[in-house]
Amino acid sequence: MQDAVLWRLQTIADAARNHLSDELKERHPEIRWRAVYGFRNIAAHDYAEVNLALIWEIVERHLGPLRTAVGDELDR
Repeated sequence: MQDAVLWRLQTIADAARNHLSDELKERHPEIRWRAVYGFRNIAAHDYAEVNLALIWEIVERHLGPLRTAVGDELDR
């Protein structure tokens, strides 16, 4: 399960970096976009060093605002 969660977080981060316009990101300054990208790099390249407690913190605290931003964009 940990591997699946980590993989999905990497997918989200990659999509955020490569498939979202600057305008969209500017509409959601509450999202720390650079942190999203940075996480992807750590997860992809330093896999052995990934802190699972940090991963769970991301899931619990940071996915909610991102989900809200996605919902806002879908409602536009």
